[in-house]
Amino acid sequence: KDICSGCIHAVKLRDKGVGLCPFCRTPAPDSEKELVKRTKKRADGGDAEAMYNMGCYYRKGIFGLPQDRAKALEFWHRAATLGSAASYNNVGFAYFNGKGAKRDEKRVDTSGS
Repeated sequence: KDICSGCIHAVKLRDKGVGLCPFCRTPAPDSEKELVKRTKKRADGGDAEAMYNMGCYYRKGIFGLPQDRAKALEFWHRAATLGSAASYNNVGFAYFNGKGAKRDEKRVDTSGS
């Protein structure tokens, strides 16, 4: 979901810099726990961008989540089926390098030799 910078600027002016979401007009999360809760809720609702973000959170083990590459890969697979190009990239990287998935042994030699 995208919003133009003019609309973001208008929201800031209207709400006097409180930091409300331009989409739903709720205040920004005030903790990591709240951020993860909101992102997970969006992912459960079918938001590919939120699924991609949850995968990134698990891959890095940030925002209080454990580092879990397999769980990250699950989120990226779900987002990829919804058309997330970034998720397709991360799924490919995981299989190519064996990060969170069994390494693809049919790799193409990219060294140029």
